[in-house]
Amino acid sequence: MFLMNRQYGYLKIALWTVMGILWSSTLAGQVNIEGLRNENRDPGWYNRLGTLLTIQDGNTRFVKIDGSWRTDLLREHYHGFVIAKYAQGRQNGKDFQKKAFLHQRNTFRQGQRIMPEIFVQVAFDDFVDLRRRLLGGGGLRFRLNGFEKNGAVTPAAWQVYIGSGLMWENEQINSTGEDTGLLRSTNYLSWTFKLDERLSFSGIGYWQLAVEDFADQRVLFEGGMNVSIWKGVAFNVNLNYRFDNQPPAGIKKYDLELQNGLTLRW
Repeated sequence: MFLMNRQYGYLKIALWTVMGILWSSTLAGQVNIEGLRNENRDPGWYNRLGTLLTIQDGNTRFVKIDGSWRTDLLREHYHGFVIAKYAQGRQNGKDFQKKAFLHQRNTFRQGQRIMPEIFVQVAFDDFVDLRRRLLGGGGLRFRLNGFEKNGAVTPAAWQVYIGSGLMWENEQINSTGEDTGLLRSTNYLSWTFKLDERLSFSGIGYWQLAVEDFADQRVLFEGGMNVSIWKGVAFNVNLNYRFDNQPPAGIKKYDLELQNGLTLRW
């Protein structure tokens, strides 16, 4: 029975990885995944669905839809998840935003402090002239706090992680048709503070640079607040900042976005 359960667990892990790769190929730098990571401790299968609809009429008329979905599989020594996000906005009959991404990641919990991880991702964003971005890579994730002397994790209001790795990135640009591929270093600092069972704050910063050209670098930051309204429903506010030192021609180097909405969990 133990052997059958173990084989079944390995099969689910393999299916999770294949699902992520196949789904990635059906959608057209790395989106900030740390801000979307699920830190549930108990083994199991978790899902989260978020949506936001904005409608304005009068002097300015526009409609904007944001949606996100994720599913997590947690085992004693494994955490795999798939995340999909889509956003589209129209003003006076014309799109002013249209973007999406899909990400699949596997983290292997061989110890409490150091965790190897691998990932694949696909994205597009019409309004930064990005037809398609494909990437895949891996690295190490380190937990910095919340340990007893024997190395066991203890409950902590603060959770702090750093991560570092390498990824191969392929981009296609809409306006020029340019198709580029390069190796990037990807590094992050992630923190979460839980004031109580209902209120939490988080902040995540990414720094990515091309291995062959250090001037080609990006910085991403996401800060957020999450308020649990009742079981399975939460209100969240997010501030997102993105800086690209070498964007496509005609595209600004930075984007700043403030979002709020509801999230359903089960």
